[in-house]
Amino acid sequence: MNVNQNKSEKGQAIIYLVLGLVVFLGFVALAIDGGMALADRRHAQNAADAASLAGGAAAGLYFENNRLVSCGFTWDCGNYLVGNASGIAESKAKDRAKANDFTIDYDLTDHNGVDAVCKGTAGIYLEVTTEISSTTPSNFLQLIFPNALHNEVEAVTHVYPGGPLAFGNAVVAINSDGCAGENGAIFKGTGNLGVVGGGVWSNGCLEGAGQPTITISDSVVLFGYAGEFVPGNANWTPQPPSSPSGYELPVNSYQIDIDTDDCDDWDIAIPNNFTVPQGLHCFHGDLDINNNQVVDGTGVTFYVEGDVKFNGGATIDLSAPLTDNGTGAIPGVLLYIPHLEGHTCYDQTLDLEGNNETHISGVIYAPCSMVTLTGTEDSYMVNSQIIGWNVKVSGTANTTVEYDGCSSYLVPPSIELYK
Repeated sequence: MNVNQNKSEKGQAIIYLVLGLVVFLGFVALAIDGGMALADRRHAQNAADAASLAGGAAAGLYFENNRLVSCGFTWDCGNYLVGNASGIAESKAKDRAKANDFTIDYDLTDHNGVDAVCKGTAGIYLEVTTEISSTTPSNFLQLIFPNALHNEVEAVTHVYPGGPLAFGNAVVAINSDGCAGENGAIFKGTGNLGVVGGGVWSNGCLEGAGQPTITISDSVVLFGYAGEFVPGNANWTPQPPSSPSGYELPVNSYQIDIDTDDCDDWDIAIPNNFTVPQGLHCFHGDLDINNNQVVDGTGVTFYVEGDVKFNGGATIDLSAPLTDNGTGAIPGVLLYIPHLEGHTCYDQTLDLEGNNETHISGVIYAPCSMVTLTGTEDSYMVNSQIIGWNVKVSGTANTTVEYDGCSSYLVPPSIELYK
């Protein structure tokens, strides 16, 4: 007897449906839990950023409020102001994290804390590091990837305390090229240069030529260079270090901002026996004060897009305002020669030929210019700070650059979210 067996394929679709449903639910779980994890990580990162920035802002405000103390350019990591600012930064960061529902301490070893540390060589900055750890609750993904929903985030803010331009150096050359040619800070002639209250710094070459005498006194900031030192026949007091510093001055240590919308006028004529009115005076071209002219003025700033020359036969008595006088002039800044867009350094020149009737008070800021100081008579005084692409001092007379960081232009404290 023959028996027919019918092998039905009914029910196979259910197997595929179940398997597909499992895969589908897996993707749904991944999307839900993964989205929650990413959202929580973003929330934690935002909280860490906010806490780090809050700590940095509090430290910056502390530096600003203690400017009269900090302007003495004796900054180092052992300064008590730095220690105070560190404590303030950590406390404020901790409070801000708590306001965003995260509890952190002052220990980073568990990736859940804040630490403010003083760092820096050319000048100091405060590094405020905030770390936050969080775990996202899940019903699905943690069964397969138990560590996938644990987040550890970090935020780092740098706080620059501000203070005197270029960390208190009175004569500064920004050019970092070597000593071939007249690059960096060059001292020529047979005269004497006295720098009082500040130092001499070159981002590249520091060179002596001829037989000048260069003396720094009454200052904790002395000779420094990032490139090469060629002593020549110059007499250096004290002797510059035998090896370069290994770093250049950061741009934010000597940068000055200006708003030409505040210019009182453009290209004013400067006749003989002229008193320059207070304010910000701007020039599209050159600024020349010629032989036998008599020019004076207090509370003034010159913004010059061309070359500048003060003739040695002129009688000049010009000073920048010590504070904001409401005229647009920049406190502490007498001459501002900008680095013009499209120009290479150096494209401009600044020649100051001095005599015993020359009195200049205020910062000379020419970051893309060849600055030349030439003294032909004794007692040529620049009660100022000189910042140029290259700075050359020459002549046969006694030239004195006096610098008081507390009454000159002060860089405001600044912060940046570094990471």
